[in-house]
Amino acid sequence: MCTAASHRTSFAAFKTDPPIDLVVRHKCDNPPCWNPDHLLLGTTADNMADAYERGRNAAGDSHGMAVLTSSSARELAQEYLDGHRMRDLVAKYRVSRATVSDVVRRKIWRPATEGLPLEENGRGYEFRRTSTCVTCEVSKVDHPERFKVFGTYGDGTVRLWHQCTPCRNADDRRWRAERRARETRTCETSGCGKVWFSSGLCRTHYNQRLADRKRAS
Repeated sequence: MCTAASHRTSFAAFKTDPPIDLVVRHKCDNPPCWNPDHLLLGTTADNMADAYERGRNAAGDSHGMAVLTSSSARELAQEYLDGHRMRDLVAKYRVSRATVSDVVRRKIWRPATEGLPLEENGRGYEFRRTSTCVTCEVSKVDHPERFKVFGTYGDGTVRLWHQCTPCRNADDRRWRAERRARETRTCETSGCGKVWFSSGLCRTHYNQRLADRKRAS
């Protein structure tokens, strides 16, 4: 049995049979509507453009899969400008490095980061210039030897790392210790003791849980 959407059937009945490579769009922006006067043909790109212009695309806080919110995205961008490393932002906000990069490059969450001195498609180093270590606040002017040289700014002055070397080394040691702790975890199933694979389980119990879910569905 062949089925078709009511608006596409209406267009075929009152106007002409729509080509298979085109979609039937709504002038009234009411998906259930099948009034032939409200229908017109177009490409998928035209239909997506209509949805974007009318604000029907789920984006930002309204997106069901969004991890960030408008406020947290702005906080993330501000912390990036303050000198926090992407590694720390990834761990704090539980998002991928690509997401952090897209936020600070204003590829996503553009309304939330409006007004912040972020450069589009750039890291905005000029705006992240700091005079002290972001961790211990030791002065770059008084103790430049404690900082790693990381290039130059647009005006030709030397650009020093936003953390002094001792603080950066301490953070690196802490991060490596946390990674080793994650890699040496064991299965949370009582009495198992096998190496942790994913979601708190070893590979055997993880695959068993997937199989149980498939059988239940």
